Amino acid sequence: MSNKVKKVLLVGPILSNSGYGEHARCVLRSLIRNIEKFDIYIAPTSWGATSTDTRDTPENKFIINCIKRTQQYKEGKYDISLQVALPNEWKKIAPINIGITAAVETDRCNPEWIRNCNEMDKVITISEHASTSLTKHAYPLQDKQGNHVGTLSCENNPKVIGYPVKEYIPDDFSKNLNISEKCFLSVAQFAPRKNVEALIRSFVEEFKEEEVGLVLKANMVTDSIIDRRNTSQLIGQMLKAIDPKDKRKCKIHLLHGRLTEDELHSLYSDPRIFGYVTTTHGEGFGLPVFEAVYSGLPVIAPTWSGYLDFLKAPVVNETSGKVRSKNLFLKTRFELKPVDPRAIMQGIIIEGSQWAYIDEKHFKKNMRSLLESPTSYRNDAKILQEHIRNKFSEEKIYSKFLNEILDSLGSHPDLAPKPGLDEDDFALFKTQNL
Repeated sequence: MSNKVKKVLLVGPILSNSGYGEHARCVLRSLIRNIEKFDIYIAPTSWGATSTDTRDTPENKFIINCIKRTQQYKEGKYDISLQVALPNEWKKIAPINIGITAAVETDRCNPEWIRNCNEMDKVITISEHASTSLTKHAYPLQDKQGNHVGTLSCENNPKVIGYPVKEYIPDDFSKNLNISEKCFLSVAQFAPRKNVEALIRSFVEEFKEEEVGLVLKANMVTDSIIDRRNTSQLIGQMLKAIDPKDKRKCKIHLLHGRLTEDELHSLYSDPRIFGYVTTTHGEGFGLPVFEAVYSGLPVIAPTWSGYLDFLKAPVVNETSGKVRSKNLFLKTRFELKPVDPRAIMQGIIIEGSQWAYIDEKHFKKNMRSLLESPTSYRNDAKILQEHIRNKFSEEKIYSKFLNEILDSLGSHPDLAPKPGLDEDDFALFKTQNL
């Protein structure tokens, strides 16, 4: 790669309060840590009906400036594009194009996505599960007469790069909540994939005679007051169906609306929270699970999908002295079955795909086990926390992104990025000409 600064176009929902928004910001942060090598432009996209991050932070100011300069850049030519999106949205818009995606939570992707993957110079995805959803299945190709003419398969082996651990100082938000002394925590949207109904049903049926709580950070679509009302009403309807007489002692504590990352992390560190629980059908990565893990919180989850990448750690066998990789969470049994027809999404979740359906009886058993015998699970969680904080450190994750980008540009310097962002990183933008 020449010493010339490379023009980089980052396409993605950079200001969205969503997983893909965080993914796009992760890519941006890797670029910023070696900003002297890149001339950064940003083309923002939306992500469904998710809200926009409008905070007046140095990073957001930098993003807005990059968006403005992109709009003013009349020549419109770039050395490389980094496109954070579903594969069907990727385009060949520069000499070198990298598609970055969390893919899909089911066992297979839309076949059309494979064509898009093969057209990119490189594909980066978020987990081994997401990678497998793109590469595991092949599809027969036919001509107009129905004759077999070949096979469609992913020829572009995806690179897997997860999210980095973030450092936070939890504030007093959680301390001021009027919640039960013994609580489970879950963060989820009321969407078919999250399977929140099974979570609420299992929790209430198991603890209806006990003063146990479920802190549920949830919404349906947005963070609005109307959405809060609708979310609360939906939970009420579920509870009425599960417990018509409304005599339960257990409580569901609904948290709704935008939380700062410090506020959210205060939940993970609250001593009243015994563990993080999920009944999800599948996750491309599972960012809230990840945050719980690197905060040292025990996790109960199905043994399926993206979060398996960070729920295991090397452990020394006390008898043999051998080191082996061990799952350090409460594993919930599941069945892999076809996706509910109501969850089919045109062009995304396709008919014939499968995902996980938990064994609710086993999930209840795991909740009971964690609540009554927390010590060993907390010890496992601490071992996992230490391992993940090292494996997914900012330095290592941003280095991986940088090296994949620079490799695509023909350079292999194995850069060591800065350990953190500061005002100078953002100020350096001012030296770049509009």
